[in-house]
Amino acid sequence: MVDLAPAGQTVGGADSACQLLHEGRQYSRCPRGLDRIPDDGSEASAEKWYQRAEIARDAKDEAGLDTILQHMRATTPKSPWLESALLSAGNMYLLSKDYDRAIDYYREIHERFPEGTKAAYAHWKCAWLTYRQNRKEQAKKYFEEQVEFYPGTNEVPTPCIGGAAWPRTIASTA
Repeated sequence: MVDLAPAGQTVGGADSACQLLHEGRQYSRCPRGLDRIPDDGSEASAEKWYQRAEIARDAKDEAGLDTILQHMRATTPKSPWLESALLSAGNMYLLSKDYDRAIDYYREIHERFPEGTKAAYAHWKCAWLTYRQNRKEQAKKYFEEQVEFYPGTNEVPTPCIGGAAWPRTIASTA
C-alpha cells in the first residue's frame, strides 16, 4: 500500500489538532484550522488543499473534489501534495467502480510526476485497470511502459525486466 501523504512533509503552518484529526480520518472537523493557512502556492497551502480534498473525498463530494484538484493544478502543480490528492481521487473512483475516472487520475500522476513517489504504483494501477476494462492494445502499451519506466519497483516482477514477455502475455489474454 502506498502512503497518501508525501514522505517527510510536515508543514509548520498546519494546525497540530488538524494533523491529529487527519490521522484519525476526521477531516470534516478541521476546516476552520485550514482557513488560517494562506492560499499562496506554498507547500503549506498545497497541504491545506490536500486536506480539503480528503474532506471532499470522504464526503463523496465529487464536484467539490474536482474543484479542489483544479485549484491545486493551477496553484501548486509540482507539489507532492497534489500527487497525493490525485492518488486519493483515483482510489475513490476505483472503490466506487468508476474505473475510467480512476484510470484518468492514475495516468495523470504518471504524466505529471513521472519521478514521484507514487508514479510507479499509479502507472501500474492505470495499466491493470485498462486491462480489466478489456482494452488490450492500450493495456499492452502501459504494461510495456511499466517495465521500461519503472524496472526494479514492486510493480514489475524481476523476470520481466529482460525480455518483458510478461506485459505482452497479460495484454494478449482476456
